Amino acid sequence: MRLWGALLTGLVACGNRTELDGLDAAASSPTVSCSDKHATRLSQDLVWASEMSVDATDLYFMTTYPAYKLERVPKTGGESTVLAEQATSFVIDANRIYYSTIVGTDGAFTIALSSLSKTGGVPSVLASGAFSVEDLVADESTLYFVGGAHGPIVALPKSGGLPTPGPIMSIPL
Repeated sequence: MRLWGALLTGLVACGNRTELDGLDAAASSPTVSCSDKHATRLSQDLVWASEMSVDATDLYFMTTYPAYKLERVPKTGGESTVLAEQATSFVIDANRIYYSTIVGTDGAFTIALSSLSKTGGVPSVLASGAFSVEDLVADESTLYFVGGAHGPIVALPKSGGLPTPGPIMSIPL
């Protein structure tokens, strides 16, 4: 599930759904009403959330204001953990989080596409360069993304290395 540019103050779990919702940030109770079901406030003080994904235990989401961050919060609620700064897109699979980040300052920047274990550790850079990563998705072995507003569709092995040759357009590393 992806949500783009939603001005929010909280993240809510309602029944079997986990969703972003406009909550009263000043409310002291961690629970809110959600279609006559009990809902739990997972996180608060969100401003701009741009996309999210969920697995069996956690909710992963990005905030874009005041800084781009990839974060994780337990589905049961609690403090969120920042997984990456300057993140622009992400996708998860059973074991890993794949994400792009902006590297550099003052107009001289590149994009890095990295991988991080869901259990933590040090991220691995899979590819970097002067390209954009939009609409990042994955299958069992490959990451796919649009390389900019008018860019090609790119295929990159999850292990990194050279992009997969074939009918999908690829970027040189």
